[in-house]
Amino acid sequence: DSQILHTATLTGLVAGKTYYYKPVDSCQLFSFKMPPKSDGTSKSYPMLVGLVVDLGQTAVSNASINALISMNPSVVLLAGDLAYADGFYALWDTFGNLFEPLASKIPVLSTGGNHEVGASEQWRSYSLRYPTPHKGSGSTNFCYYGKVVGVMHVIALCTYAGFSNTSLQYNWLENYLATKVNRTQTPWLVTIMHAPWYSSNTGHWMEAELMRRSLEPILYKYGVDIVLCGHVHSYERTLPVYNNSLNQCGPVHLTIGDGGNYEGTYVPWRTPKPVWSAFRESSFGVAGLDFLNRTTAKYSWHRHACQGGNYSINFAMNFSDACVTPGDNGGYS
Repeated sequence: DSQILHTATLTGLVAGKTYYYKPVDSCQLFSFKMPPKSDGTSKSYPMLVGLVVDLGQTAVSNASINALISMNPSVVLLAGDLAYADGFYALWDTFGNLFEPLASKIPVLSTGGNHEVGASEQWRSYSLRYPTPHKGSGSTNFCYYGKVVGVMHVIALCTYAGFSNTSLQYNWLENYLATKVNRTQTPWLVTIMHAPWYSSNTGHWMEAELMRRSLEPILYKYGVDIVLCGHVHSYERTLPVYNNSLNQCGPVHLTIGDGGNYEGTYVPWRTPKPVWSAFRESSFGVAGLDFLNRTTAKYSWHRHACQGGNYSINFAMNFSDACVTPGDNGGYS
C-alpha cells in the first residue's frame, strides 16, 4: 500500500569497486561493493556468499540479518519467503526497515516463495520491491533466471511456476545451462529455489517431488554444485545426491528454512534418517559459502537460536548456545 515505490537501475558498474549513494532528500550516505570479477583467475578468490531463507520479522530475523552483515559477504542469496507479510501490505514496509542495514550495503539475489504468492500476495509486492535480473538471462518470469556473480553462476528456479517438460521454465533452464554457462569463467554453479527436493523433516514432506523428478536430471547433467532451499523451517545438509541415492557427481542440497520466520521450527524428523542426510536440526540460523579456489569451497552453518517452549503464545526464542528445540529428534541436538 506504499504510495511511492522508486526503483533505480544502475549500469556500468565495475567488479570489486565500492559505490556510494544517497536517496533524494535523505541525509544518510550508503555504500555497497560489487562482487569480484569473474575472470577465472586466482584474483577472484576467496569469495564469500551469505545464505538465508524464510527470513521474516522476529528477534531471530534480526539476529540473522546481523549475522550476515558480520560475515561481510560479496553477495547474499535469499531463496524465498522474505517479509511474511501474507496480505498485510504494510508489513513489507516494516520488513524493508529491518532489512535495510543488510540490503543497502550487500547485493542480494532472491527468488520467490509461497509467502510471496499466497494470502492474496500474488507476487505483486515482492516483484515490485525486490526485482530480479531475469530479463538479462532471457527469462520471461522474474521468479527464475540466471546471473553471474563473481566466480559463481546463480540459477534461480521457481517452485510455483510450471516445471513439466513442456513448461517455459523447463525449456528456459535446459537452454540456459546449455548455452550461457562457462565453467572456466564461473567454476561454481549454484541453484536456489524455495521448496526442497531432499528433506527428511515431516513438514512439507515431498511437496516438491514432482518438480524434482522433472528438473533434477537437468541440474545433474550440467553439474550443479550446490542447491539452496528453504520452506521447511529447519536446517538440513545432504551429502552429494542424485535420484535419492548417494552420487559423488550430484549436488549438495542445503535446506536453510531457519532464517527467523514467525511460524516456528518444524518437528519431528522422519526416521530412520535417509542415507543422503548428513546433518539435520530444528533451530534458527544462517550459512556462509566461501569459494577458496576453482575446486575448493568452505561451507559453514551458524546457529543462533532455538524455538522456546511457549513459542505458540509469545514467539519465545532461546538464544543459548546450548539450546534445543522441544521435540527435535533429528539426532544432533
